[in-house]
Amino acid sequence: MAGCSNVDSFNNIESIKYATTVVNLVMKEAFTVDANCGRYIKLRERYDTFSYLISQPEIHWDRWKNTMHAPTEFWQRMFERFPLAKAYEHFGEPNYTALRAIFEGCVPHGAGPSRRGWNNEVIDVDAIVEVSSGSDEN
Repeated sequence: MAGCSNVDSFNNIESIKYATTVVNLVMKEAFTVDANCGRYIKLRERYDTFSYLISQPEIHWDRWKNTMHAPTEFWQRMFERFPLAKAYEHFGEPNYTALRAIFEGCVPHGAGPSRRGWNNEVIDVDAIVEVSSGSDEN
């Protein structure tokens, strides 16, 4: 699992393995753990960069319009420090609520999946994994 060497903890790697198994079973996909570790690292970079930017007093993030406002000098400093900051020069992170749910384990009140039109179907993941890992002999 070379792609997982930069994941920040063993628990996160185990979670990625588990999630990969579930997604592959439910969606009948063939994602690899290495590929999903790479996705995790990219999402973590987006989350860390955007969270840092909006924590700075020089920046104003208009949540309703998802626009970013800051002095040019601020942006120049940020571009040197965080190459990804360029992506946020005019608009905020469109998936910040989902990224917060992944990395903070929370979703702000009123910003949950139902407001975004996501499917709220409950899937019994343990039953899927348990059934699929059993013997095919009946």
